[in-house]
Amino acid sequence: MLRYLAALLVTFAVLVFLKFCEGSPFRSWKAVILTGLPVGLLSGYYLNHAFPKAPPPVPQVQKASAYRAEMERAWRRIAGVDGVTIVGTTVKINFADYRPLADVKAMALQAAGNASFFLKTNNQPVRVKVKISVRGKDRYELDYEPNKGVVDEQEF
Repeated sequence: MLRYLAALLVTFAVLVFLKFCEGSPFRSWKAVILTGLPVGLLSGYYLNHAFPKAPPPVPQVQKASAYRAEMERAWRRIAGVDGVTIVGTTVKINFADYRPLADVKAMALQAAGNASFFLKTNNQPVRVKVKISVRGKDRYELDYEPNKGVVDEQEF
C-alpha cells in the first residue's frame, strides 16, 4: 500500500513541476489529475509486483536436519572414520583403526560442541550424547551440555 502511495506522490510531484514549466503539455490541473491518476496507479502496481516478496524464514527444525546431514558428511571425511550416524541428539562415530584415548576424547568433545550448536532449535540448548566406537566395539561415550560442558563420560 505504501508503494502505491509513494508512486502516486512522485508522479503528481513530477506532473505539478511540469505544469509550471514553459512549453509543457500539462497546462491545466485537469490534465495533471487525469494523467497522474492512471500513471501513478500503474507505476504503483508495477512497484508492488515487480519485486518478489521475501521468502519466509526456514523453520529451525528443517535447518537442524540440513545441518545434521552436513555434519555427517563432514565427519565422514576425517581420516580413519568408518561411519557416522546422527539420530536425534545422539552422535555415533565409528573408527576403522585404533586411536589413542586422548585423540578419541578430543574428537568426541569437538563433535559434541559442533552438534550442540547446530542441532539446537528455538535457541534452546541441546544435550548431546557422543558414542565413539573402534571397529564396532564401544570405546568412549560422552554427554555434553553447552552451558555446563562435559556432564558425563565413560571409557570402555
